[in-house]
Amino acid sequence: MSGTALDKAARQAVERRLANLTKFYKDRQDAAKSDQELAAVVLDRARAIAKFAEKNGDPTKWYALAQYLDAWCNQHGG
Repeated sequence: MSGTALDKAARQAVERRLANLTKFYKDRQDAAKSDQELAAVVLDRARAIAKFAEKNGDPTKWYALAQYLDAWCNQHGG
């Protein structure tokens, strides 16, 4: 298998895993029964995305997540 075909197959596998992750968390968000449960699911989803990105060579998502959460805390009195 050529390098290009391997790269394409690897990229497709990553895209498929990310789509599965998105569907899993969207289903959980839809099933949330309270705002508190929804917030927990969304935070879990954000952490899963950061972990997924780190595993695939992009550790910067953790810092971006921390920046968003810090901004939210500052906006809401924390």
